Amino acid sequence: MVMAKTEGDILLFDGDCGFCQHNIARIEKYFNPKASLTAYQNFDFRQGPLSREEAESAVAFITGDRAYYLGSEALAKWLQTGNSAGKTIGQVMEFPGIAQAAKLLYRSIAKNKKRISSASSCPPK
Repeated sequence: MVMAKTEGDILLFDGDCGFCQHNIARIEKYFNPKASLTAYQNFDFRQGPLSREEAESAVAFITGDRAYYLGSEALAKWLQTGNSAGKTIGQVMEFPGIAQAAKLLYRSIAKNKKRISSASSCPPK
């Protein structure tokens, strides 16, 4: 299923993570996905649909109809709102086998994002 941009799509990310900021900017540059980018630290969780704890644990993509996705699934859905290359990559990320591998890779990166940020040239902005 290809997601079209609906009014109010939001990508929540860790605004204190340089690695996260750097890679979101790269994805935006090459794949032009459509969503408001918001650091979860600046998001009003009273408006829902997810909890602060969920957003602290993984990147989140919230659709205009308030459905939400976490981790690699969120990145796949976000990419599907972009250009044709982004749509294709996002769809492939949902294929059986690839989706499971993407989840494992995402968990590993998320678990070590602070270490990756400090070891790389990706300080928070």
